[in-house]
Amino acid sequence: MSDWSNRKYLLGSQYRDAGHLNARVALHDLYSTNPYGWHRWVFDHLLRDLGPDSRILEVGCGPALLWAQNIGSLPDDWRVTLTDFSAGMGATVRKNMAGLVESKQFVFAVADAQS
Repeated sequence: MSDWSNRKYLLGSQYRDAGHLNARVALHDLYSTNPYGWHRWVFDHLLRDLGPDSRILEVGCGPALLWAQNIGSLPDDWRVTLTDFSAGMGATVRKNMAGLVESKQFVFAVADAQS
C-alpha cells in the first residue's frame, strides 16, 4: 500500500498537524509567479457567485487558508462548515480563524470523506 493512501501514515505523519502542508504552501507562495494568489483566485472563481444565506461545506479544509485569506470578502449571512480528517489540523484552523471558528458563521468538525 502506498503511504499516500495509508490513513494511519497520513494522520500520524503528513497531517498530524498543519506543519507539512504549511511547508508545501510556503514553497508555492515563495516561487509562484502569480501575483494574485491561489486562495484569492479560488474564492473569486468558485465562491463569488453564491447567493445570500449560502451554506458551504469544505471537505479537507487543511489549515483553512482559503477562508482566513478571504475573510473580508465573506457575506455575514454565509454559514461555513470546515472539515478535515485530522484533529491536529483543527487546532490550526482554530488558530487561523481565531474568534470565528465555532461561531455562528464558522464551525469545524473532524470528518473523513472516505467514511
